Amino acid sequence: MPRLLRLLLLLVLSAPLTAAIADSAALAALFSDYDTSYLQLNPHDSTSRGDRRFDDRLEDGISPTWLEREGEMVSESLGRLDAIDRSTLTPREQVSADTFRFSLELLRDRHNGGFARAQSLMPLTQFNGMHIELPQLGSGSGIQPFETADDHRRWLARAAQWPAWADQSIANMREGIREGVVLPRVVAERLLPQLAAHIVDSPEKSVFWGAVAKLPAGPEGKGLEAQYRELISTRMVPAYRKLRDFVATEYLPATRASVGRSALPNGAAWYALDIRQHTTLRRDAGQIHDIGLAQVALLHREMEKVRDLLGYKGDLKTFFAAVREDPRWAFKDEKTALAAFTDMKARVRAELPGLFGRLPKADYEVRPVEAYRAAAAAGGSYQRPDAAGKRRGVFYLNTSDLSRTPSFELVSLSLHEAEPGHHFQNTLAVENTALPGFQRFGWVTAFGEGWALYAETLGQPMGFYDDPAQYLGYLHNRLFRAIRLVVDTGMHAKGWTREQSIRYFMENSPNAEADVTAETERYIAWPGQALAYLSGALEIQRLREEAAATLGKDFDLRSFHDEVLVDGIVPLEVLGGKISRWTAAQAAVEPAR
Repeated sequence: MPRLLRLLLLLVLSAPLTAAIADSAALAALFSDYDTSYLQLNPHDSTSRGDRRFDDRLEDGISPTWLEREGEMVSESLGRLDAIDRSTLTPREQVSADTFRFSLELLRDRHNGGFARAQSLMPLTQFNGMHIELPQLGSGSGIQPFETADDHRRWLARAAQWPAWADQSIANMREGIREGVVLPRVVAERLLPQLAAHIVDSPEKSVFWGAVAKLPAGPEGKGLEAQYRELISTRMVPAYRKLRDFVATEYLPATRASVGRSALPNGAAWYALDIRQHTTLRRDAGQIHDIGLAQVALLHREMEKVRDLLGYKGDLKTFFAAVREDPRWAFKDEKTALAAFTDMKARVRAELPGLFGRLPKADYEVRPVEAYRAAAAAGGSYQRPDAAGKRRGVFYLNTSDLSRTPSFELVSLSLHEAEPGHHFQNTLAVENTALPGFQRFGWVTAFGEGWALYAETLGQPMGFYDDPAQYLGYLHNRLFRAIRLVVDTGMHAKGWTREQSIRYFMENSPNAEADVTAETERYIAWPGQALAYLSGALEIQRLREEAAATLGKDFDLRSFHDEVLVDGIVPLEVLGGKISRWTAAQAAVEPAR
């Protein structure tokens, strides 16, 4: 073959490889640039990761300038992503690109639909807002580090920006009043005690004084202590008081009696986007409502079997009432409850190697929810470790009202919040440094909460549900999530009232009334989020069953679990595609075994 022809052929054959290398490099650069811009806009996420660069910045999230910058970042990133040929990327890169696109398109649609701005007009709820984030950061036991004098200075600089944020939130809420974009009255009422908890008559009584215990000794520490005293007295407390007074006197009278998203301007479209964000599936409110009703009926039939095993009599309503009132399911006190969940940690860990090939390195601890947020907090929650390996994960147990956490939920709640639920999924992602930042540290509710609820099913192969009481707890928590599908869509799409939702909850579950009320008000404050749990768990279970049916005796549950978690956080549609490819690849290699 002539030399010139060989050269031309080499150029033709190498062109796809060159394009693939270029696209791969362009994708990596895009991810890196986006991550930097994202962390500058969201400095609390940077702190959560263990990245100290922006520890002195308070996250904005609500000002017109901030919203404009986020919109520009999304638009620019989508343009760069569109310029990359997806077909040249590796399978793992395609998963990352698809996950990235999903997140960006959701943000784009929120901005284009006016929903990002509308949400900024309701900057506080009893579950979300800077009034809650600040104490979690600055109490001395949260994600903000207080190891050195410079750490304290960074926090003091960050916290000093709180009054300006409070003023912006008041300006936004006044604009919301003018436009009819306001919170339901019940949500605003729940804000008042949260704000009042930080209005103290001396700095030593403030939760923010907790960081003072970590000050260095000597003159430097004394100087910083004086700065803490000044900060709390002249900035933190006055801003909390100003917000409390505004909500009580000006905002509360302007709130609405309705509780659903659909009652707001363009609310039906807004809720449809909430569903898309939190389920990452293409379903409407009616479909989800029907799935919820079907799951409630299915779980009721299973609970009838457990009722008989536990020796209760009567119909399900009688059974639920008896379970609520039965003293044998109550933890004696906070110490007993915390000890039980700590012991559960060791019992679960002994079983994990049989179900997973990859185990996280970071540990977690069981800790009670702080008093200032306990009234509105869920029964259990989780905070991931940082990337530097300095801060452990935390399984927060709400011990303020132990009737909300019966002992028969010991197994299912531990599996959900800790291992192999949230701690497993979050920590394995954080420890996988090959992933881009949005997959290591980001959040897709349907995947994260869906995985945690799916993790509860693993109590069966571990043998924990051989105990009928703990199986009741599993069914109880599953039913709890099924009812969420009914109630959330009922309130936000079908015009259900708060009272109607509480009544449905009480009639169809053994949950305590205090828990039912707090949960219902959570769904009012956070439309669509409650849909993620069972939607995600059912989808992961479906993918597992399909893979098992295809692979037969060669299906390996450990490998399946590892594949689900290996790419960090992904939308369910992306997860479905990658599990299908994984299953096909497993099937293709079987004859060679």
